[in-house]
Amino acid sequence: MSVPATAGFLLTVGPEHPRFAACLQAVERARAAGAEIFFYCLDEGVTAVNDSRLAQLLPPGFHLLGCAYAAERRHLPRSNQVTYGGLKMLGDLIAHTQTFEAF
Repeated sequence: MSVPATAGFLLTVGPEHPRFAACLQAVERARAAGAEIFFYCLDEGVTAVNDSRLAQLLPPGFHLLGCAYAAERRHLPRSNQVTYGGLKMLGDLIAHTQTFEAF
């Protein structure tokens, strides 16, 4: 089996949810396989953008993306580590990564 060059991940839960840890484990597996990671935070997932566990994954090869609307609705300050966008960005991510997982 070939190594995916790009892997996309969608996080919809906050860092306190058990699926957050499962998502990070999946990211680590993809990264160990040599994939470039695109990580999009949506809904409650945007509350995780400043989590130290995500900060440890930052570049090289890890792109942290967030839903601008979800962050605004939750009155979260913008992080300079995150590229904010909308559902068009998410759609492009789904369409253009070789593997995609949602948590």
